[in-house]
Amino acid sequence: MEKNVKIKNNYNKAFTLIELLVAIAILGILAASLLASYTMTQKRAKDTQRKHDLKQIQEALELYYQDNNEYPEEAGFDISTGTENSFTSAEGVVYLRQIPQDPQYPSRNYQYVSGAGQQYKLYASLENNEDDAYRAEGYLGTDCGVGVCTYGVSSPNTTP
Repeated sequence: MEKNVKIKNNYNKAFTLIELLVAIAILGILAASLLASYTMTQKRAKDTQRKHDLKQIQEALELYYQDNNEYPEEAGFDISTGTENSFTSAEGVVYLRQIPQDPQYPSRNYQYVSGAGQQYKLYASLENNEDDAYRAEGYLGTDCGVGVCTYGVSSPNTTP
């Protein structure tokens, strides 16, 4: 006659310390990669905004040039005070209701350099150094508030 023998399992139905450490390590790696991706996406978005801002200013400057046959001098066109400053001619023509500011640092200026009213250069500082338009060596002598300017646009008759 056979006896029914029950084998008792002494293992608890829980995770071991090794399993928990592996799971935590995997979650940490995933969180770090997501954070890095998010940060890079934010940099790209702000750089896109900076490029768009310079394009807006550039279009306003070209309209000004069509009306006046010259670009404004630096003294008459301060793009460093974008919150209260509009780009308006002496005759009262509004070319930009509000001059855009840097999306992250309002105190960081977009730089405007005039060339005797016949040309201009606009500069900004990009964050994403992998951007095709990023210029690592910057533009000599042009400070964007937190270091060298790494992106520029200009009037059609010159280069940044």
